[in-house]
Amino acid sequence: MNEDGLVFSGPMTQPEVELWIQNMEDHFRNNLIGSKYEVQYALRYFTKSAATWWKMHQAIQGCNGAKSWEEFKKTLLKSRL
Repeated sequence: MNEDGLVFSGPMTQPEVELWIQNMEDHFRNNLIGSKYEVQYALRYFTKSAATWWKMHQAIQGCNGAKSWEEFKKTLLKSRL
């Protein structure tokens, strides 16, 4: 993670992923990000192997990604990323 805790660039431990989620949710609140845009907004902070993982996940699932932040969090927490 970077200084502000928003960039997700690669493998993290479960506690680190949970901290990233909390940081992102705080960022959503502080910047008035609507729930409709949370997943799309958060994905802007995925870089390097995290971005590659998400693209592969989408390809395997045959979809455009998570439909809600809650779904996205569950996917992220279950992953081995």
